[in-house]
Amino acid sequence: MGYTNPENLKIKKLLFSFAVFDLQTVEILNKYQPGCAVHIFVDTGMSREGVTLEDLPDFLKTLKKLNVKVDGLMSHLAGGMDKLQIQRFHQAQKLVQKYGFSPKWIHLGTSGNMARVGLKLYLQKPILKFISHLAQVKKIKKSERVGYDRTYKAKKDTIIGIIPAGYYDGVNRGLSNKGFVKIKNIFCPIIGRVSMNMTTVDLSKTYAKIGDEVIIYSDNPQNKNSVENAAKICKKIPYEILVNLAESTKRIIV
Repeated sequence: MGYTNPENLKIKKLLFSFAVFDLQTVEILNKYQPGCAVHIFVDTGMSREGVTLEDLPDFLKTLKKLNVKVDGLMSHLAGGMDKLQIQRFHQAQKLVQKYGFSPKWIHLGTSGNMARVGLKLYLQKPILKFISHLAQVKKIKKSERVGYDRTYKAKKDTIIGIIPAGYYDGVNRGLSNKGFVKIKNIFCPIIGRVSMNMTTVDLSKTYAKIGDEVIIYSDNPQNKNSVENAAKICKKIPYEILVNLAESTKRIIV
């Protein structure tokens, strides 16, 4: 659904279907990916990517002349089942049929005949777990302070843990003094400011040692440290948490 630089389509034959909304991409597909399947992406009112209804006839006329297969018609909802967008989408369908196309896939937003998993894959059917390990465990005395700007003051002698992951890695800075990680099935508060690549936690309620696993973001939506609950703490949407997971962090597909 997203944008791909047309120059990238010249390198080798790709066995994909492509979402198209500009003639430059269509013409390059015709030249370097001949016979490929495309889904026409129509802008029905979100005013983001997509061919406008006004430009759609000329777009369809060009498609008729090229060696690409129109396999789908699609649009994206700005929110909910917007009546105006649905109306415009039906208009687009009629135009597509008028110009002789019969796409197999007709999909708008969250329609049931084409998968758009996105955020739902990580929240409604959570699959993502962000894990690190304790790099250091030590004691600090009552009244000692933690982190940049010394924003946390220990109320008693406290055992703390240092996690080698910070806001660069995706531990949102908004979790400073508010968020939680999970160690040995115990939720441990994040204390002090989250640093670029270090986060400090209070280990008072659990016995932990260097090397123990730390679940920064849980795959259980009910947990205090789930992506959704972390986002609420940070006053953000879950997407903002997910997109800030560093590319350098190792991924393991299970």
